[in-house]
Amino acid sequence: MNFDKPIINILERKYTQKRIDALKEIETPEELFAFMRDNIKYGFVGKEGGKIYSPEYEGWGEGEQPEQELQSPEELLESLHGTCWEQTEFARQWFSKNNFDFKTFILISGSEISQKNPAHTFLAFSKGDKWYWFENSLDEYNGVHEFDSLDSLIEDVKSKIINNAI
Repeated sequence: MNFDKPIINILERKYTQKRIDALKEIETPEELFAFMRDNIKYGFVGKEGGKIYSPEYEGWGEGEQPEQELQSPEELLESLHGTCWEQTEFARQWFSKNNFDFKTFILISGSEISQKNPAHTFLAFSKGDKWYWFENSLDEYNGVHEFDSLDSLIEDVKSKIINNAI
């Protein structure tokens, strides 16, 4: 009889509960970003078998891409890997629970989503008279970025997504 799997599941739940407890202590967007930066990586969970696919693992981008399983914010805390839209939904849940004024967006730089025409989902929030781009899934742009207006924030993100596609 193999007892490894139940022990691993118990440990995974224990560590997931620790992350949930840590999340309850977060009071600012900057603290949320630090939590996500330190815990959540870009990637996805395959629909069949629950395997994690991420740029940090060997074989990323090779062969046919498996079908993805869309994760809830709670499932994201278990896998610690998520696409931009899963990470945005995770952040949306926190911003909503903490009564922030925020908006979520998806930018598609073409008529369909592909490597040639990438898409990106992100969250923007306001504090005072400023708007902030909250980003954890685009390594080179990760952080909480300040803008004078929502329009300038959207234009900047749009420019970065389109320029990365070229």
